[in-house]
Amino acid sequence: PPLYYLLAAAASRAAGLDFDFLRANPDVGVSADALAPNFFVHTALEVWPWQGGPLAMHLARLVSVLAGLLLVLATYGLGRELWPARPEIALAGAAFVAFLPESLFVGGAVTNDMLAAALAAAALWWAAAGRSWPAALAVGVALGLGFLTKASAIAVWPAAGLTLLLVDGWRVQQPSRRLGRFILTAVIATVIAAPWLWRNWTLYGDPLGAPVVLGTIDRRTTPLDLAWLARGWFLSFWGKFGGAGHIPLPWPLYVLWGIIVAGAVAGGALRLGRRERGAHGDYAPKLAPDSVSESSGTSVANRNAVRWIVLAGAPLLVALSMLSYSQVALGTDQGRLLFPALAPIGLLVAAGLAAWLPPRRACWLAPALAGVMLLVALLALQFGVRQPFAPPLAAAAEVAAAAPVQVAVGPLELVAAAWQPDSGALTLYWRAEQPVEDDLRVILRAYGADGAMLWEWKRSPGAGRYSTDRWRGGQVIRDAYRIPAEALAALARAEATVYAFPDETPLGRADLPLPGAARAAGR
Repeated sequence: PPLYYLLAAAASRAAGLDFDFLRANPDVGVSADALAPNFFVHTALEVWPWQGGPLAMHLARLVSVLAGLLLVLATYGLGRELWPARPEIALAGAAFVAFLPESLFVGGAVTNDMLAAALAAAALWWAAAGRSWPAALAVGVALGLGFLTKASAIAVWPAAGLTLLLVDGWRVQQPSRRLGRFILTAVIATVIAAPWLWRNWTLYGDPLGAPVVLGTIDRRTTPLDLAWLARGWFLSFWGKFGGAGHIPLPWPLYVLWGIIVAGAVAGGALRLGRRERGAHGDYAPKLAPDSVSESSGTSVANRNAVRWIVLAGAPLLVALSMLSYSQVALGTDQGRLLFPALAPIGLLVAAGLAAWLPPRRACWLAPALAGVMLLVALLALQFGVRQPFAPPLAAAAEVAAAAPVQVAVGPLELVAAAWQPDSGALTLYWRAEQPVEDDLRVILRAYGADGAMLWEWKRSPGAGRYSTDRWRGGQVIRDAYRIPAEALAALARAEATVYAFPDETPLGRADLPLPGAARAAGR
């Protein structure tokens, strides 16, 4: 669906579309032992003040940021509609959504997920408040735009529609008005989605463009592993970062989130038990007579039905839609795919935790949950972003243990080299005495006894994690390689050449000590 990309294009158009700054990193990997987690080499072309392509990219990210703000607002508004007498639940739910690490990560990326979540939350919010024709119109617009943002957002349509039908109760003098508002919502949403559906039908013979989708995704060829899917959803819903969601957070954070979920589930069970016993302290107390229009016929039972539809129905429908898609597609174990139901999930967690607090302590719910989530978000920033993407700086003791080389190779100095012959690992240690203006690259070549080249690798030093035009004078950078075993077995000579990207004209070349020489130097 095109909406997010149209908005991002409109926001970034004035900056220009020069994306030469995007430089692929050949060392990227998504496994735990990968040399680098970043798909691109981030050079000084991307630093402030942004211009051209980098500015366009940041403006596209700004669309996601603004969508994230709308999501938080809509979550709070939805919570106030569901619990008009308990504003702390609405505020706690909004804080949960605001400080969820994956929400913060997705909300700062060029992706349609945050806008889809915001529009779905807005649709549910306005449906829960849908006692007027303008509200019904707004719900239809939000549902239609949400579907134009991400196809899975259609899963919240039934929940929003049922909410519109039930929010005023059935015992009203003119039920036709409620049905009319429902029809208006359906018509508006369909009209907004129709041009995209018609285009797909015209071009691909299918309103959702299924032939194109199925032709471009990785198709599933084995039965779906539900345990794998559930585990992936849980971990990445809370936070797994990187371009492929391949950077997990420390396990204690997931344990903490598991405790929060368990507490919320137990709190929900506690609330239901109190309701069955008629005990005082239910987090959804009876509505005060003056808080509901008598003419509307709204009742406590009706309000509870709406809560069940929004808080349980919407997440269940979104999960079922993604479960269906997972039957044919790989890579669906990503929690962000559940984000069209993020607002209800956040409120469900807040409501469950609220059951543990007596009425006189209810005011502590929002600041306590917000404080915990904010602290965890800061920890996630450190361990999920800053640490994995940190420059590969070498410690002095590490450099001292390697075989000294101390050869000038163009603007850089090759300080030392260290071999691990058993694994084929070679680590070079580079230093620039003065800041370097260019994006320099290294070509590592291995030759046999007959002079034939056995293997070569071209890369930004440090596996592309820290481009040379950002180095500070005197820093020593660790530059690790993995030479194939067959090349290592026949190795007779190795050399490192430095050149400026994208020109491969050599700026300098250095012969490297061989594994045996390196061991001798170490002795």
